[in-house]
Amino acid sequence: MLHAELAKLGLAKPLPQVLRNLVACAGASTCRLGLCQSRGLADALTSHLRESSVDLQAVGDIRINISGCPNSCGRHPIADIGLYGAARRVDDRLVPHYFVQLGGGVADGRAQLGDVIGAVPAKAVPGYIGDLLGEWTKAGGPQPFPEYIRDKGLKDAERLLDRYRDVSQEDMVLDWGSDQMFSLAGRGPAECGAGIFDLIEVDLRNARESAESGRLFRATVLAARALLVTKGVQPKTDTNALEAFLEHFVDQGLIDPGYGSLVVSAISNAAAANPEASFTVTPADVAALVSAVTRLYESMDASLRFKPSSN
Repeated sequence: MLHAELAKLGLAKPLPQVLRNLVACAGASTCRLGLCQSRGLADALTSHLRESSVDLQAVGDIRINISGCPNSCGRHPIADIGLYGAARRVDDRLVPHYFVQLGGGVADGRAQLGDVIGAVPAKAVPGYIGDLLGEWTKAGGPQPFPEYIRDKGLKDAERLLDRYRDVSQEDMVLDWGSDQMFSLAGRGPAECGAGIFDLIEVDLRNARESAESGRLFRATVLAARALLVTKGVQPKTDTNALEAFLEHFVDQGLIDPGYGSLVVSAISNAAAANPEASFTVTPADVAALVSAVTRLYESMDASLRFKPSSN
């Protein structure tokens, strides 16, 4: 009786064990900490593997666990194949990614955290996982997955990463289960900012490198943009980033108001044909701004709150 009622709802379809084992946390669809749509990925991965040439019966009962951020709600560190969401900038576009963690597990006499081998764009994850499982099973009668990972699987997985790093296709800025461009807008302060810190550090590192190489306008924009994610702001243009920085950091006293004139000057030059040429400021002033933003970032707690910088 129960099976018949489930069948009416489309919930009684037979699935291979690997797909019955699949775990995903709530992800960004309902969780404020989530970066990526982990449930959407779980659906896409299930569909891809069912339609692929991979012998899912031969795959057996390995576990694939997905978390929408580095927090372990999906228990990805102890899965045979663990995936956790991340946001990465590629050519000034935010692209949802998943880091791949392999070889974890908890069993009698064995407790092992998986090895993180690298990141794959979210849209490429199903194809990547399908290829990895294919590598494991193609010889026939595959050895247990943990042994495969220890023997040669990590090298196979790292090699396959190169095949799936391309983000030139337009849909790479979309997450699974969403038709909107990927954004961290609205994440805002919460219990933990896991996954956001790396994004901030990339912007600050690029800001320092730009200042050192004399690209002062670029350095100013990157410094201004770096912390906006903590305010739930995802700027679309350089002008948006600079104006939002004034509103949320300079006007609020988190950054010394003395830097306001530098940012205003950057705004007035943002629409120029060559902002770097027309942005006539001293390298020392831009370096000081980058340092001030870096110090403010270093004061940030896990809830993405700041102590005002004493500039």
